Amino acid sequence: MNLLRKIIARFIELLAERLLRDLEQCLRPSFLALHARIDELDRALVPPFLATVLKTEMQNLGSLPMPLLKGLQELTVIGYYADDLKAILPTCRVSPFSDWLGAGEAIRVESPFGNLLFLDEYYFMRTMERLLPARIQIADSIIVATRFDYLPETRCRSILHQLGFMEIVLVTVDGLTGDLATWAVSHDRPVSCDPLFIDQRRPLTEPESPIIWLVARKTALHGSPEWTANA
Repeated sequence: MNLLRKIIARFIELLAERLLRDLEQCLRPSFLALHARIDELDRALVPPFLATVLKTEMQNLGSLPMPLLKGLQELTVIGYYADDLKAILPTCRVSPFSDWLGAGEAIRVESPFGNLLFLDEYYFMRTMERLLPARIQIADSIIVATRFDYLPETRCRSILHQLGFMEIVLVTVDGLTGDLATWAVSHDRPVSCDPLFIDQRRPLTEPESPIIWLVARKTALHGSPEWTANA
């Protein structure tokens, strides 16, 4: 009788081990997806070290899309080093991000912006979280220095298209000539506002590649003379 009990117990033990392995294999993709989502939320909710933010912004300042910025009216610059642009863009307005970050309430904007320039994607992400939806009054464009560290590109494009930006492009700056190159043009799909790509070309994304600027426009310019002048 004891031998029979040992055999049955061993059989149950082997069967349980097999079931646990099979269950782990089935649930592994779900666990990996959950961990990836948690990591994404951590990046969005937990601010990086200030020194890292400032270092990234300084790198972005060294590769500004000047041919594009000089043609914009009512440009507001957001960032810790936003004041540095006053010397080269005297007509721009400056909105220190540190004032918004320390505010205890949602950000309220009394007058609409013409064009917004974010000197780092962290500022853009935090601003869009805290701006009251009824107060998001942007007449022409949003420009963001981005590496898509906080929001996946497709998600970022969908949000901006839903906010009424008809055209979104990526812009890089030639380090030697200062010329601009445009990539990955998307327009908003009817009803869903998901990005519909009309130009699939992609910029290089290696660490040594140029900084990428995301440009979201209320008016579609792809193929127009104005597009050619700015591209």
